[in-house]
Amino acid sequence: MNKSFLDFVLNKLTVNKIELDGKATVQLADIPKVRFSLHSPNIDLDEFLGLNQPADKTASTGGEQTGGASKPSASEVEPDLSALKGLDVKGKITIDKFKAANAHMQKVTADFSVNRGVAELTSFSSELYSGSITAKGRLDARQSPATYSAVKRIKGVKVQPLLKDVADNDKLEGTGNIDVNVKGKGLAPTAMKKNLSGTVKINFADGAVNGINVAQMIRENYARFKGQSLDGKQGPQKTDFSAMKATLNLANGVVSTKDMTAESPLLRIQGEGSANYVNETADFLVRTSVVGTLEGRVVNLSMSFVM
Repeated sequence: MNKSFLDFVLNKLTVNKIELDGKATVQLADIPKVRFSLHSPNIDLDEFLGLNQPADKTASTGGEQTGGASKPSASEVEPDLSALKGLDVKGKITIDKFKAANAHMQKVTADFSVNRGVAELTSFSSELYSGSITAKGRLDARQSPATYSAVKRIKGVKVQPLLKDVADNDKLEGTGNIDVNVKGKGLAPTAMKKNLSGTVKINFADGAVNGINVAQMIRENYARFKGQSLDGKQGPQKTDFSAMKATLNLANGVVSTKDMTAESPLLRIQGEGSANYVNETADFLVRTSVVGTLEGRVVNLSMSFVM
């Protein structure tokens, strides 16, 4: 401690089962200047936030029920971020193992800062289910409603184990690549939906949809139509695809696409349309062509529908 300057070396700091080590400095002033570099062998954010605990079923049924009608409007109030204006914090944290929303990451590195109302994630990188994720973002809370932007790239991630951990769903297999570039204004739920804009590019490769075998269904129904006997063989209940791509455009509460495509040994799919996620409506057109043989010859058959 020298001239209002604090210099810390943290051999070990434990906060609610989170272990940290590293170093930090604090320059005392009207707005203290904090700089740090920290490391943790393992952080379970779900456990830290209490999300691993079973839900209290009595919480929603018992207790006072008055004032329920005001809850939706209360949730639309912009959060008070004025405390960020009194911070000057900048640092780096590395985490060997990290879990959030039951998604497991390894070798996490994040550099971020909060400077007088502006919070910025200057870089984030992590290994994620045999792939990787990089991201950066910015939140400007100097005025209300706050504005924000985010850029994220997910590359080579195995989709099935990720979905199984996060959503307890194993219906989709494949390797996923997702690029996100969005910005918006306002953090209340409806404001975020209406003001979010940008693009999300999705590219899945060498995957399958589990639970349905489209090729087998087509062959069986075609055999019935021809009056032929079925061979009785039951293939695996999955439909393989070689590629699935789409560019999603977000603006004014609407997500739209003009280039959704999917290819499999039996099907060629093209789609376009939009969905209003504020009003929860959709208008979508999908065109499907059936391949005549597994060698890729396309027969003159197509289907379309609007939702």
